[in-house]
Amino acid sequence: MVRIKQVLLFLAGAMFFAACAGMPSGGGREDVSLLVVLSEIGSPTDAVTLTVPGGTVKVKPGEDGVGFVKLDAGPVSSEHGVPFIISGRSVILYPEVFDKNGNTRPVQPSDQQRAMNSLTEYVGFERWFGGEYVNFGPYRPKQYLSGEYFPLKIESSPAGAAVSIDDVVWGETPLELELTAGRYLIEISAQDYLPFRKIVAVNKPESLSPQLELQKSAGSLKKDSFRIMVAPVRFLSGTEDPYGDVIQSAMEQNFSDDSRLEILRDTSGFSGDGARDFTPAEAVGADLLVFSSYASDGETLYLEAVLYETASRRVHYAETYISEAGFAVFDSIDEISRRFSDAVGKTLPEAGEPIVNREEEVTAEMLAYEQGLYQQRMVESRMSRRNLVSIKAGMGGFTDDLDDGLGGSVGYRSNSLFNNYRLDYQRILSPHISLSVMMQLYLQTIESDGNGGNINPNVSVIAGPEFTFRSETSDVYFTPGLLLGFAPGFTAYTTVDVDYAPQFYTGFELDVGYRQYLFNRRSDRPLFFNTGMMFDIVEFAYGSGQDFRIVPIRGSVYLGAGVSL
Repeated sequence: MVRIKQVLLFLAGAMFFAACAGMPSGGGREDVSLLVVLSEIGSPTDAVTLTVPGGTVKVKPGEDGVGFVKLDAGPVSSEHGVPFIISGRSVILYPEVFDKNGNTRPVQPSDQQRAMNSLTEYVGFERWFGGEYVNFGPYRPKQYLSGEYFPLKIESSPAGAAVSIDDVVWGETPLELELTAGRYLIEISAQDYLPFRKIVAVNKPESLSPQLELQKSAGSLKKDSFRIMVAPVRFLSGTEDPYGDVIQSAMEQNFSDDSRLEILRDTSGFSGDGARDFTPAEAVGADLLVFSSYASDGETLYLEAVLYETASRRVHYAETYISEAGFAVFDSIDEISRRFSDAVGKTLPEAGEPIVNREEEVTAEMLAYEQGLYQQRMVESRMSRRNLVSIKAGMGGFTDDLDDGLGGSVGYRSNSLFNNYRLDYQRILSPHISLSVMMQLYLQTIESDGNGGNINPNVSVIAGPEFTFRSETSDVYFTPGLLLGFAPGFTAYTTVDVDYAPQFYTGFELDVGYRQYLFNRRSDRPLFFNTGMMFDIVEFAYGSGQDFRIVPIRGSVYLGAGVSL
């Protein structure tokens, strides 16, 4: 019997330490991609079924109409949507929006913004920082990490001028949008007019309405030459690429009409998988680099084009185009290439100015900082729910025997097992300290000398500080607490039956445990499960007609679940 109980305690302890060892570190498989699927807002959609290599997966959009699924690289398709291929370690927005009937429509800029807003609430999103973002247009995660949003209204005279925010084109005037608090370089430019530039501190609703100044002479500005390279176009709908070379050639032809651009046509250094590799462009000194990808279902052409500044690897301009395929596909490609080239031309700077007025480059240190900042904000968001309530169940035993005072031994210390049930409450006071109050019920079996036994219930309250080490999705904690308990009278069956009177006991308790939170977005109410170990380090028991005595150690292992309120 003793051996069985020891084995049970050993297995429970092993489960606890295995859980702690498996605490997430923010890493994961490097080649896994994240697919974002949209449904219409206000039109509840059943889970969208996607066909992937080896079977199907279901994606259930949330209340905001956004769903997420992790997928390995490879082809993906749906019954009604366009097929495409997912590359490794990328974040891809499915190019169509589903309604409750399974019908689809192409994504619009408002859908891209909605997807990015929801994406930056996704737990674990930081593991894709530095990777590719496909089909999100100008919306990038650094722009939408977290914080309060403020409206910005931009008008100009003349209207229709291109608006760039931190070197990314967002549209044409008049334009209304929302930005997180911060400082932004805003540029408004139009053909034959001098560009308007201003750094705006956004911390309240703002508006801009500049009067653009007409250039005195079309030839008064010296036009610099920028070296631009168009990388091979990635086809997302299969293995046989029908139009990639045509799209690349059309873009190069339209760029060549701009005298400020020098076209670098040797793209042999790029790999055939279409990965966004900057090395070939850096090797030849390209200032600008275009990556593009497209998909087609035979009737509609979806093309995303992204212009990067090579040195800093920052997005200079991005746009998603939707046009006709079929017999009109070549006209569509020409039109898309012309529109993209015109938009890029509006973003080029004045004479003598760098393409991107930014000194810092994207480095591993910056990436690690952004990831750490994202994780910190996730933890802070979870901590905004400062009350934790949980229930736990455990089992344990004692380290020594209790002398019955009659020359015998009541062996419930080493030979008996007890079960304990707890209701816990924690109030978060700071990132690493909480107030912990626990109510505990013990059901303790009293046995000795092979004569059987009975159940001795007792209750206790434990209070103390909880010291917590928090990650994005889990906590490791330990709680030193003061214990106060009560046990009713019981009879121990030994060589002579002994009646023990009701007794009180106090002691010092140590709780060491692990919480794993079960939520996908920071706006969700975090549920969690617990596992841990509790020890009564020393216990002082006293009661009517009994001598004061000390119980050295009582230990248990527990499992539980709870919720943040």
